[in-house]
Amino acid sequence: MRILFALALMLLCTSCAYAAQELHHDLVTVCPSVVQISPDSLRLSGTINPIDGSISSMAGKFRLVTNDNDAHYDFIVMSQVQTSDGGLQNAYYLDVNAGDSIILVNTAVDKLPSRANIDNIKSGNPKADLNPNAIAYPISSSISSEFESITKSNDAAYSGVHYKVKNGSAQSGIVSQSLGINPNFGTYSLSDDEPGTYEAIVTLSAYAKP
Repeated sequence: MRILFALALMLLCTSCAYAAQELHHDLVTVCPSVVQISPDSLRLSGTINPIDGSISSMAGKFRLVTNDNDAHYDFIVMSQVQTSDGGLQNAYYLDVNAGDSIILVNTAVDKLPSRANIDNIKSGNPKADLNPNAIAYPISSSISSEFESITKSNDAAYSGVHYKVKNGSAQSGIVSQSLGINPNFGTYSLSDDEPGTYEAIVTLSAYAKP
């Protein structure tokens, strides 16, 4: 009788035992890739000496911050100038004497140089009377030590001559371009370059790769 009772009790207890139930929730969110570009310690304005065309120290500096890298982005520095033809021309070019250079133009509407004037500067044999109100200066490009490299390239997708920055694994760094003091030969003349504001637009952009 005891055995039967014990078996009956055991069966009763077994029938009351349920497997533990569990429910899982996966909390999922996405952190998107982002790039922030801002000015850093700019020396964007200067004064041209009207006698010889020399300028005070000028440089453009960008701070690039990203949680991604150049495997997914092309970081591109471009420069353009406005012309009287109503279009934008690449301000970068390779001067036969000065090397890497940039063109600045008089921004007054009635003093803008033509595309032909810009082409004369890039021709390899510039003459100041054929490129009035456009002045070229040597330019040097650099990056802070955190970044990997900055190299000059030529690609129509980026308006021709441009500079490509590789940040490697660094998430923050500085990209700089500095102008030389003296104008390139054949691009400045007291009698041909009129008073006014001379400008080139320099842009650092991030292009997502497909």
